Parts: sequence; structure tokens; C-alpha cells
Amino acid sequence: MALTYYHLGDVKWIPADAPPALQFLQSFVPAFDGSSHGTRLAHCSPTATYTCNNFGPLRISYMNKSFELRDSVARSVLHVVNQVWILTEPDDKITLLLDSTLTIPFKGANKSSILEGFTAMKLSKPDDAGKGAHGLWIDSIEISMDLGPLNPMWDMIMDRALDMARQAGYYFA
Repeated sequence: MALTYYHLGDVKWIPADAPPALQFLQSFVPAFDGSSHGTRLAHCSPTATYTCNNFGPLRISYMNKSFELRDSVARSVLHVVNQVWILTEPDDKITLLLDSTLTIPFKGANKSSILEGFTAMKLSKPDDAGKGAHGLWIDSIEISMDLGPLNPMWDMIMDRALDMARQAGYYFA
């Protein structure tokens, strides 16, 4: 039988005596929002995957260019977790269900894009001691999100993606 834990509020309000999965989340959210791909990867298994709105799965370890693109068009990225459910299975597998809000103030834009999303994050214990964070790492992230608020910025994002691809030596006719 699964054990369930519920937290209402952002990760900055997670108490010190919270379960390790919440402490992991408190460490991961700023790492995911930050610009260091290495810090993000420290929270992930080598085969961890990322899926957004049924696009993917992509290996998180291969997504460094996606994060570089994000960082080149956004002034910052801020996930605010509204609520979290933790489901712990007897085999030490953990599922985090997150209701969150993503705010992206784009460079050159007067207004931020605000996206609402729901995430299912699968966690497990790392194979090697000292890996992961708080004794856990990510096996997969699946996000469902309304991307409509990005529409006004889409041309700028795609132009920047093409520039980065050309700089990397890819040719587009």
C-alpha cells in the first residue's frame, strides 16, 4: 500500500523535518530554474527522461542546448510549487505530483509569460551512494502545461533556436 504525504505551498516553505522527497524537491526546483546544467543533472539518474505535453521522452542529459536556448531568451525562470502530493511505494519508488506555476520574463518583453502546469516526477534511490540529492534522483519527469501564454514570444524563441543551431554548424535552407 502506498503512503501519501501532502504539502500545500511553495518549496521555500517546506519544513526541515519534511520527508526526503520534499527536501529533494526543495533542492531540485532552483536547480531546474537555474543556468547550470551540471547542477540539474546532479539530481537525475543517467537515463532520466523529460516529457512535456506528450513531446518526448527526451533524455535530460541531452537537453543542455534546450536549457541554453531558454537562458538566452529569458531574463529568469521561476517555478512556484502550489501543492505537492508524495506517493511512496513499498519498493522505495516515489512519485511526486506537483501543481505549479512557471513565470518567464523574456528579454525584450514588457510582460512575463505565466504558465500553469501539472507534473508527475518519478524518483528512486541512486545506484551509488553520494549520487542524487537527499538520497534520491529523478527517473522521469512528465509535464502537462498550457503553452498558450508562450505564443506571443514563439517567433523570437524559434529565431534564437535557429541561430544557435547555425552557430553549432547545422545548416537550414
